[in-house]
Amino acid sequence: MKRTKSFFIALLAAFSVAGGYAQRVIVDGIAYMKVGSEAILHSIDVSESGGYEYLFWEELTIPESVEIGGVSCPVTQIYAKAFRPESSDGTITRPDMLVALYLPSTIKTINASAFDGLDGLEVVDFKGASVDVKNNAFLNCKSLTTIKNCVIKSVGNSSFSGCSSLKSIDLSNVKSIGDAAFSGAGLSSLELSSNVESVGDEAFAATKLTEVSLNLNETTIGLGVFSGCAYLTKVSFGGNMTSVPKALFMDAKKLAAVTDWGNVSSIEEQAFMNTGLKNINIPASITSIGLSAFVGCEGLTANFITNPFVADGAFEQDAILNLRIDDGEHLSFDDTNINEFTTIIYTNRTFTSEKYASLMLPFVPAAEVLDQFEIYELGEMENDCLYFNQVTTFVAGTPYLVKVKEGNDAVNELSAEDAVIANGGKHMSKKNSAGWQMKGVYDRVVLDGANSEAAGKRYYYYTSAQNAFLYSQGTLGVNPYRMYVEAPVTSSAKVRMMTRGLDGETTAIEMEEIEDLLAPATDAYYDLNGCRVLNPVEGNMYIVNGKKIVF
Repeated sequence: MKRTKSFFIALLAAFSVAGGYAQRVIVDGIAYMKVGSEAILHSIDVSESGGYEYLFWEELTIPESVEIGGVSCPVTQIYAKAFRPESSDGTITRPDMLVALYLPSTIKTINASAFDGLDGLEVVDFKGASVDVKNNAFLNCKSLTTIKNCVIKSVGNSSFSGCSSLKSIDLSNVKSIGDAAFSGAGLSSLELSSNVESVGDEAFAATKLTEVSLNLNETTIGLGVFSGCAYLTKVSFGGNMTSVPKALFMDAKKLAAVTDWGNVSSIEEQAFMNTGLKNINIPASITSIGLSAFVGCEGLTANFITNPFVADGAFEQDAILNLRIDDGEHLSFDDTNINEFTTIIYTNRTFTSEKYASLMLPFVPAAEVLDQFEIYELGEMENDCLYFNQVTTFVAGTPYLVKVKEGNDAVNELSAEDAVIANGGKHMSKKNSAGWQMKGVYDRVVLDGANSEAAGKRYYYYTSAQNAFLYSQGTLGVNPYRMYVEAPVTSSAKVRMMTRGLDGETTAIEMEEIEDLLAPATDAYYDLNGCRVLNPVEGNMYIVNGKKIVF
């Protein structure tokens, strides 16, 4: 049998080096080419002199070096398509009886389609070699169960695709994994280290993995990496992964749990589409959820503790979306996103009966909940009295004073059903003609009360412990979902805070301090403007019994 002219032209072009042509030698039915000082296992010899002994190979050991042109050359590469020999008439006859292959430790590269389609190959021993595995290198080696003694540095596109018997492989040193590298492989376990820099599209699609733990750092992850993994039940994220990429687990129909979200901040389009998730907790770290991210998750309940951006169509229409706000632990809330929740609960706070409290919520509580409160908004300033007027409606995103109605027990939970989050902080403050403002916050803020007067304002805050409004002369920390009052310093020093009911009746908020504001109290502390101070600050100057002192 003779090789075609085109074959020789391609061969000579591929191995032309240093102004001459690579030398060739046949050893035990295999052709090796010399390139530089190294040897490349080029192909199985199918020349007339070579015969067909390779059809009966069951085990094959590749030497660490071969002598070419009188020089001993280490074997460093397996050439592309080396084990799918093509005869002169174009016929490809693989060594299908080959079961075990022993490669030398000198091997550095397995080139494209080198062992493509070897159905009988079960074991490949690299004897400690550190290698790059190129595209389709072991494509559809359906009997392959063991890759051993190998440090794999990179895996090309479809390198092990279709290796349905391959249960595990050591990827602890791998830096890049190509598209569909293991798609359809029999992998049941997987460990990817922080060394991994990139993972291609559908790299592990339709494998038999049951659990996946992704502890990746600064890694580029492709589309649908674990899509169609029919046995996958739970996943976790670690390292510095900040997103769940597009279609990452799409059609993994048995996936029932995300055990750890790690540092994930975004869930991309179709990430969990058509999975078996039934109940998930969305942590505060997640700020966006993409289109169709959870579509096809039948009977899903998603529990939120913040208000991320949720794209239209991210969930099935009948999915249950619960928001539970716990400002004792979660102090950040984005009100620029309009989301509709099945249930919203504001908890971890007790509203004591007969005490006032400041409150701002991004939703409107249920009518039966609001009916337990008297609700007041900032009103006018008259005769040194600042009035808070009672209202009958509650607007999301608006700061209020509230008080549990007489005869009701303390309230520690506010809730609403089918509620829409307020958008954009449109009502975050209320201002009157005298320049006083009632301001609300969704995040914890720290106000500099000690230096505020230099900026022409004062900060007042309500304290339920003393049932009074005080102005801060130090650092004032305002918790989320509370409000404070910002006042111009030109306002009267002797300001009384009053509520005005629906019937016009007025009540002083500083119940114990009204008389003190009208007539100086013995041993009481006043600032230099004559305003009563309930919490004097060490080092500041005050007036006590008509005399200036330093506290």
